[in-house]
Parts: sequence; C-alpha cells; structure tokens
Amino acid sequence: HVLSRPTKRPLFIYKKERIDGVKFFWFNNIRYNPESKILRVISMFLFPVLLLFFPFFIYNRPQAIIVSSPSLFPIINGYILSKLMRTKLIFEIRDVWPETLIKLGGISRSHPIILLMKWFEKFSYRQSNYVVSLLPCTLDYLCENGMNRNKFVYIPNGIQITNNVEAKVVKSEKLKIAYTGAIGLANNLQFLLEAAKSLSHDEQIEFHILGKGPYKADLINFKEKNKLENVYFYDPVPKEQVKDFLKGMSVCFISLVDSDLFKHGVSPNKLFDYMGSAKPILYCINSGNHPVEEAKCGIEVNDNSLEKLRDAILTFKGMTSEELEKMGGNGYKYVQANHSYSALIKKYVKIINS
Repeated sequence: HVLSRPTKRPLFIYKKERIDGVKFFWFNNIRYNPESKILRVISMFLFPVLLLFFPFFIYNRPQAIIVSSPSLFPIINGYILSKLMRTKLIFEIRDVWPETLIKLGGISRSHPIILLMKWFEKFSYRQSNYVVSLLPCTLDYLCENGMNRNKFVYIPNGIQITNNVEAKVVKSEKLKIAYTGAIGLANNLQFLLEAAKSLSHDEQIEFHILGKGPYKADLINFKEKNKLENVYFYDPVPKEQVKDFLKGMSVCFISLVDSDLFKHGVSPNKLFDYMGSAKPILYCINSGNHPVEEAKCGIEVNDNSLEKLRDAILTFKGMTSEELEKMGGNGYKYVQANHSYSALIKKYVKIINS
C-alpha cells in the first residue's frame, strides 16, 4: 500500500521471496494511488480472491492463522482454512474498518461498500478464537459489534530495541522540533506549520520535517508564501538513518487530525520510534489513550488548539537540556518495558499456545 521500496511485481498470481529469514508471498494486485479510497477497498476485496489460488496445503499445519486488518475480507479465507486445518483463528485489528472510511473518508454509513465491510467486521469478531487489538480502548466497541469479551487481547505496536540509547538532547541556542514520516492529510502537519508561522519571529525555534507524501508540496507552498525561514524540509532516508537525523533534534512532533475514530486509542509506530530515540515528544492527538502522559516523556495537546500548541513549544523552549533529557529517558524506559518486540512476542506466543 505505501511501501517506499516496493518489491518487483510477480509475473503471475504470486511470487515467493525470503527476507531476513522470513518467507513472504507477494500477490499481483491492482495498482492505485494510496489516496484513492475506493480503489484501495477494491484491492482489499481482490486480495482474498487471489488467495484462493495459493496452495496452502503443501505446507505444514500451522499453530494459528492470523488475519490482520489492513483488510477485513481475508477473514473468510482464514476462517475456512482454520476449520479445514483444525487450528486457531486470530483476528488482529490494526485499523477499525469500516469506521476508518466513515470517520476519515467521509463515506456514508449506508454506502453499499460500508454495509458489506460491516458484515465482514462482525463476522471477524464472532468467528475468531481471539481478537488482538493494537488500540487499547476498543473493548466496548468490539463487544457492541458481536465479540465475546473473553476473546479480547491488547497487543500494541512495537519496535526492535537492540541496545541502550543515551538520552541526549541537542538544544544549545535553538530548540529544534522534528517530524519524520508520511506527509498526508491524516498527519495534520498544517497544524505544525501554523505554529511555525506564529513563532516565526523567534529565531531560537526551528521546525524540521523529513519525509514525503501527497501534502508535502502544499506545505512547501505554505512555507514559501509566508516566507517561513524557520521551517526546513528533507527528502526521506532509509529508516536506519532516521535515528541519525533525530540525534540532532530537541523534540519530536506527532499529530493526527481530530476525529472520533481515535477515541479507540492509537498505537503509532512513529511514536515508539521517537521514544526509542530517547527524545521528548510533542503529542497532538485527541485519542482515547494518553501514552506520552503515561510515560512522562513530553507534552500532550489533545485538541487542535493553536494557542495550546504554541504554549507547549514555548514550554519546551524554557526547559533546560537536563529536563528535556529526563523526558527522553522516561520515554525510552517506557517503550523498552511496554513496546519492545521481545515483550510483545511473549503475549502473542501465550495466546497461540493457549
């Protein structure tokens, strides 16, 4: 869907590739612009059709089949295979479909595609042995849509932590606020640039944005139109180089557009990458969970208030390097305890073996 370095397309229906010791099968689905919601749903629907051509039975019987919800529709394949192979079926919620299309895409609840997806959603909750949610506040919603409460397991996103990272914040004479990742509508970076505009008179505050996406050109135009000399844009780099970029920054920024969808909570990979870099975080998401407050690793702005965002930035500016480093250290300890892959794997293995 949004791979920065897509694999070469299969010549036929699918192809096999081994990456870091893991066997992947890539299916030859349709091409589309990631911003096209309807074509994205069509590609989701086509995927389980393509799966019908895959010879599952030449492989050993698995301990569990996991269907992850970037797409709902393969739950049918998973359900049939779990019955034929007499194994567990686990449904993993990464996005709450079809609520994501309704809340962020503006599609009516009575649209035929939404009604179809709603049926698949309820089927997933009823027929799975476990429902794993990356979002911590979804339990009541899932039960309202047919899930037995005993099936629920919360396992969030995580990161690979290989060694200890020193909490070191670059501040010197300037506060450098960084954003890394996709630049799309949901990322709400216009909010950050509005703050940059209101603080453009302050030469001690800079805003650094690394990444690409469909809204990057609009943001660059906004910068040029308003002559913002405190805003800098960078082209994307491989993920392993992002940590080097963040070493020179003071605070990491994350935001999402204000939506009822996030009352279920959020689990952004970007947030945990920031914590893993031991940087303080400016968190601007109106979500059902409050990870930055819980970790004591930054400041939360829980609505799209420009005044509150400005106040938060000025609060960071007034802090000493030692205070910022303490925040960054708190985030690193938190992500190590709650979001390292080694900790999350144990939770998954427990339900697979139950």
